[in-house]
Order: sequence, then C-alpha cells, then structure tokens
Amino acid sequence: MRGCSQHLRRDVVMQIMYVCTGNQCRSVMAEYYTRAKLADRGIGLQSGNITVRSAGTLHYPPHPR
Repeated sequence: MRGCSQHLRRDVVMQIMYVCTGNQCRSVMAEYYTRAKLADRGIGLQSGNITVRSAGTLHYPPHPR
C-alpha cells in the first residue's frame, strides 16, 4: 500500500475480503487494520470505490456459560 494514494484511479473499484475460520479475530482484525491504513493515507471508503470486509467459513454455536 506504499504510495498507492498517488496511483489510485478514481474509476477503479477495489474489493478486499479477508476470510478466516470463525470471523472472530484474524479476519476482523485484518479488516480494521486495512481500514486504518487506508485512512492514514487519506484514502476514504466513503466514495464507494473501495470496500473492505471480513467473513468466516464456519458457524460456531455460542459458548455455554
């Protein structure tokens, strides 16, 4: 992502999806890290050209308490 703010074309749509097993830790952390790094570089997600999401491949039942 180094220097990408100067090279990002306005007409390009970029979709980033992070996937892990449960979507409880790794992929969520990667999503928010990417969002923060984009914001640090002045690249806003409000334009709709960039979408950052996370997902899991399995559904875990809630832990009994």
